[in-house]
Amino acid sequence: IKGNPNDELDRIILELYKADCTKYPDTLDDLVTPPASCPTAKNYVTSKPVDPTGTDYYYKPNVARDGYDICAKLDTPPQTVSTCPDPSFNYHVTFP
Repeated sequence: IKGNPNDELDRIILELYKADCTKYPDTLDDLVTPPASCPTAKNYVTSKPVDPTGTDYYYKPNVARDGYDICAKLDTPPQTVSTCPDPSFNYHVTFP
């Protein structure tokens, strides 16, 4: 997962994990090393995803709405105000 956290590739990787495990990953580390609780999971990426500034994404699955939140620090933040739990992140996307 590189670049804008709203990239289609990001969603595809998370959707592949969900298809294999019937839920979104608990952490982005699960995309690198699948947990024992999901034996059908694969290694979806070779290293833990980071945002364009090299910072770990803030990622949290949202079981209530069957989705997730991702926050990132972008070099050129959008004009909108971020609603991330950590105010140092300037980009927030929720899915769905």
